[in-house]
Amino acid sequence: MKKKKNRIIIIIMMMMMIWQNGIKGTFVLQNNTLSIAFIFSGKPSHLGWSHNHYIARRNLQRTLQEQYPNITFQNTYDIAAIQTNEVEEAARRRINEGANIIIGCDYWFEETMIKLSTEYTSIYFINSIGSEIGGENYLSIDLKAYQIEYMLGYIAGSMTETNKIGRLFGFNVPYSFSMFTAFIKGAKEANPLVKGHIITMNAWGDEEKEKGAIEIFKANNIDFIGGSTHEGYIHNQGILSVGEYYDWEINAGEGVMASSVPSWEFLYIDVIDSLIENGTMPYNNIYAGIEFKGPPIDISQLSVKVNRKIAKRVFSIRKKLLEGKDDIFCGPMKDYHGTIVIENGTCLNETQIKLWSHVTEEDTVNFGDYEVPYRQCEPGTYYIMNYLENKISCFPCPAGTASKRTNENSCFTCPPNFFAQGEGNVNCTVCPAGHSSSEGSYECRQDPLPWYAWLLAFGLPVVMLIIGFLLFVCSVFIIQYLVQYIKKQRRILRTAENMSISIAKMDLDNETLISLFSTPFPTGLDIQFRKIIENLRVYRPYLPDTLFAKDDIEEDTFSLARRVSFSSSRNKVMPLTRRGSSSSSSSNFSTRSPEEQAGMVLEKLQHRMQTGLELKTCTLMVVDFKDINQIASEIDPENLAMMMNQALSKLTIAVKRNNGVIHSIQGDKILCSWNAVSRIGTHSKPAVESSIAFLNLIDRKKRQWEKSKLPIIYPSISIYTGECLCGTLGSHKMRSYTLFGPAVNIAYAMTKINRYYNTTILMNDACKEKVKFWCKNRIVDKIQFMHHRNHAIATEVLYEVLIEKKEEDSSWLVSSTMNSTNDVDLSLRYYNMGMISYMNNNLEEAKDQFDKALAQHNVNEALRDTIEKVNMRMEHDNIEPPAYVIHGQPELN
Repeated sequence: MKKKKNRIIIIIMMMMMIWQNGIKGTFVLQNNTLSIAFIFSGKPSHLGWSHNHYIARRNLQRTLQEQYPNITFQNTYDIAAIQTNEVEEAARRRINEGANIIIGCDYWFEETMIKLSTEYTSIYFINSIGSEIGGENYLSIDLKAYQIEYMLGYIAGSMTETNKIGRLFGFNVPYSFSMFTAFIKGAKEANPLVKGHIITMNAWGDEEKEKGAIEIFKANNIDFIGGSTHEGYIHNQGILSVGEYYDWEINAGEGVMASSVPSWEFLYIDVIDSLIENGTMPYNNIYAGIEFKGPPIDISQLSVKVNRKIAKRVFSIRKKLLEGKDDIFCGPMKDYHGTIVIENGTCLNETQIKLWSHVTEEDTVNFGDYEVPYRQCEPGTYYIMNYLENKISCFPCPAGTASKRTNENSCFTCPPNFFAQGEGNVNCTVCPAGHSSSEGSYECRQDPLPWYAWLLAFGLPVVMLIIGFLLFVCSVFIIQYLVQYIKKQRRILRTAENMSISIAKMDLDNETLISLFSTPFPTGLDIQFRKIIENLRVYRPYLPDTLFAKDDIEEDTFSLARRVSFSSSRNKVMPLTRRGSSSSSSSNFSTRSPEEQAGMVLEKLQHRMQTGLELKTCTLMVVDFKDINQIASEIDPENLAMMMNQALSKLTIAVKRNNGVIHSIQGDKILCSWNAVSRIGTHSKPAVESSIAFLNLIDRKKRQWEKSKLPIIYPSISIYTGECLCGTLGSHKMRSYTLFGPAVNIAYAMTKINRYYNTTILMNDACKEKVKFWCKNRIVDKIQFMHHRNHAIATEVLYEVLIEKKEEDSSWLVSSTMNSTNDVDLSLRYYNMGMISYMNNNLEEAKDQFDKALAQHNVNEALRDTIEKVNMRMEHDNIEPPAYVIHGQPELN
């Protein structure tokens, strides 16, 4: 029993160990959280090596969060000095905080990372740069930086004028040797006469050492340097350079031609993806170059100082390396002693390149290691370093400056109200009371008298003069403000007045209202007017046109104006009256002020809204769409509504343009009028012009309907000039402007006659008399209009307005009445004379004229059809005009 208990305890302990550390070689996420800890060897703000790793850390965090939204990522970093215990301490602290992955970012961290990977088998360690191979939970990353150095060396060899180039080393390690070898080999390809120079600093990014090494290069007439991170100092010395591990375009000056730019995140993402998806490392060692996906290292954009020929060669080298054709470490190659280190026809493999420890080319000059001498300057002094002689000299701080610590390379300037007298001051002294000093002073001066002392000295009159001047200036500003305010209020009042007049006239598209909507900074009043106008524009189409029809300046002197008014209070008919031939209010409308015009418009609206009838001579136009019922059965309602709306919109444009009014839409017929609502001087011609304009507009729509494979709507138009009763009828709850009388009935009946004679535009004799000198016309027939109780209403001679097609733009034109000798005009003349003879019962003469008309060439088919109908009627001795019954079953006898 006791043995069984011991076994259970051992199993439980093993399970706890597995839960805490995970199975060796298998990556396990605790609580679905991935924690990555970076350890840098320097501050990320120091542009260069650590800065690139910091950028990679941020890009890694963003990419992983997008790829794995269900995993919580923690991303931290520490800074540890190389060759110290800080690396191990930082790694252990992050592991205790729950880190899954430790990434070391320096060559000198490799030994510590391998050591920790053997101790923490469930934690994964990555070190860049490194070349050693560890266990299953360790990965070393190395970059083929020599590939970029080869291209940078080509730029240096091409642009040097002294044939001397320099290269700074951090440490004498294989990584540095391979980079210099590629650098000097690329320079030799561009310029075989170039000579390389080396200085090893035994430090990364030490500013003092780099400045000293640059001074040595400058003293030896070297005009191109590589491997430095202090490019600004190099540029100030008049030396060109190529950078290392940063983008020169962002972080360097004008003297940098290009730089190597690593992108570590591509390698990190590849490794961590494998850990999350597969639980294992994808590699145990990575030696990645420009041919690797990403790529993880590349050359930056070239400076504009690099000419096109050099850039073209650099890009060809880069293309070759991207294709995997790397022959940089191929023989023959000698070291600087002249010994052959790579035989001809031999190339080194990746392992040999990583272990490379030679400085090639026998004409290379190695200046050796550079060390900064020990400096000890006391407080109150500063030092100046002679880089060429590698010596330090101490000097006392001048007057007005001081230094508190030892080994200062400059003295600080005393702030205001402090002074430092003499040389070698450790601190600045505060000025006594009543004294002050400027920055960097060596003495204090007595303060000037206060302002009230000067006031007492000069007296109150001067003070009063100043106060009076200030009051004057203030009053000027106040007056200017009031003037501007008054102008602004007047402008607002004027705008409101103009808007009110335009709204009262219902002129919603004039320049005043358009300018209101184009104001960049509208006032509150402007905004309210905008809302009112927008509402009026919405409801305007639903209001009858009879309220807003415009009058002509002149009035038709031939029209009758007998007034029939019904009193609302007395139900009796007023006697018929005749309207005067002119009106002072209408004739002088354009000379009135805007306020008076608005008042006249409102008065006209009130007058038109009163109930009553008026007998007028007006012109009516009825538009009929042929075969619309058959078309409605062939297409769907949406297309029918679309076509009708398009046709009606074109009709509205044509009628409105000629001062007409659309009254009603009844099925496939639309009634329009001229001189019924408003006074039009000559109203027959605008009606005919509207019909021609409508045909032109609808003809363009026909071509669109044909392209859309829709049936064509063919309109026919009837125009009748005569007397009809016009006016507003209804109660106080509902009113409507209406037209009725024989003229309206005949105008509607003419639509059937239009179809019977296959004509397009028909007009009666009264209309024809008004337009006979303006357009050609032909006599269609003499029609007797009958009431359904078989008594005649009127007998009218109907005419067709002749229109012709203009070939160049396919528009319809009204035919001119100019005398012509062409066949068409002669046939029309003979036809009209024949019709007149027929209607006067001169049958023989009518037949003779008809024969002459038919003898002409190009006789219109409509003329030929009408002649045949008349001849048939004459053969049956029927010379009475055909009758058309209104309000009954329509038929032509």
